[in-house]
Amino acid sequence: MTFEKTDVDEIFSNLFSPDVTTMEERCSEESLFKYFYFPDAGFRKAYLSAPTIKFAQKSDLNDPFELTKRWQQFGSKLTHETFAKYIKSQIETHLANDDYIMESILESDEYKASGISKRQILEKIRSPQGRQFLGALKANAIAQAQPVVELMFSVMESKSDEMIEKVMRTTGILSLTETSVNKAMWGLYANSGYGFSIEYYAQHDFFKREDKNGKKVNLLRKVFYRDDRIEEFWKNPFYLFLVKNTDFSFEREWRMLCNIKDCTKVDISEDRSIYVKDAPKGLIKSIIFGHRYDDNQIQIEASYLRNFDTEIALKKVAADTATGEFRVDQVTL
Repeated sequence: MTFEKTDVDEIFSNLFSPDVTTMEERCSEESLFKYFYFPDAGFRKAYLSAPTIKFAQKSDLNDPFELTKRWQQFGSKLTHETFAKYIKSQIETHLANDDYIMESILESDEYKASGISKRQILEKIRSPQGRQFLGALKANAIAQAQPVVELMFSVMESKSDEMIEKVMRTTGILSLTETSVNKAMWGLYANSGYGFSIEYYAQHDFFKREDKNGKKVNLLRKVFYRDDRIEEFWKNPFYLFLVKNTDFSFEREWRMLCNIKDCTKVDISEDRSIYVKDAPKGLIKSIIFGHRYDDNQIQIEASYLRNFDTEIALKKVAADTATGEFRVDQVTL
């Protein structure tokens, strides 16, 4: 037997803050972008001939406050009580169900070695002595729920930094942006227009997974920019990886997380490795060269990418002095 989601929602409804719902929303953008600058021509050729998607680790990120505690405490008194209520409800539900009890007994090594039949087990469960035993077991388990939760949160509180670091060591982060014409992004991440930007189809299956009902859901989530710290972690767990300081709000970032074990490890040097996935055809919609990119070099390097996928559009950013903004123009080979 599983615990009904509606009951779980009711128990935890007073725990999470309202902005959890907002941050749970999936990406509906058509395109997202990534800025690049590779000074080495050989590396650019290798990348454009067979594009990959890099999933960065915490040490690669430019914000030193990324993926750190943005809450004052790990779990409040209300959280302890909520989890204890949930555990008590689980106990009440499961120990009132003969099928669940039977299933648990039949899976035990003690039963398998006993030689007792299923019918005999069911008779024992339904006997007055069996009901009395289960009642005492339930009462004892419920009485222990609160102390167990208090101990659990005490341990987690003391080890929260260690747990976060352990998770982050195995987590890769893909960072994309909504805009291809952001002047600050071209300056910071594409060497003031000497680099390029890749436009990705944000609804490609690369960014999706199937849920338990077989429906494909987008894994990209929007980053929120704020400087506050919430009362506790459980008010909004998304604060760990979907919140950055307002100083970075110009990035208009979207993120996808993955376990680095699902990536290919590439050793850059003796002490540094990166984790990548191959970009499937159809994922890249266009390459947008910076406004300072040499036109002759564009002709050469665009051919590498078009050999990978002929459907990729070629574009270049131009600095429009009349408007003070960047515009994106088409490029033809």
